[in-house]
Amino acid sequence: MSTTTRAGQVVEIGRIECVDAPIERTRPGDVVVQTAYASICGSDLHVVNYGVDTASSFWKPGYPGHEAIGTVLE
Repeated sequence: MSTTTRAGQVVEIGRIECVDAPIERTRPGDVVVQTAYASICGSDLHVVNYGVDTASSFWKPGYPGHEAIGTVLE
């Protein structure tokens, strides 16, 4: 199994880049989903274009983004 995945990440206000991000370990209650398609929605665009009330150091790969289609693997 791969240790990294491609993810969108806000790198500065108004800009998202695709990055290689580490795959986090699962915890009890988590599911593993193999994503086929992903997108961002209007609420995500607000975060990208106007920022959030946190420091940029908290903008982890994969955030924002909650619209996805995939297959549950485990």
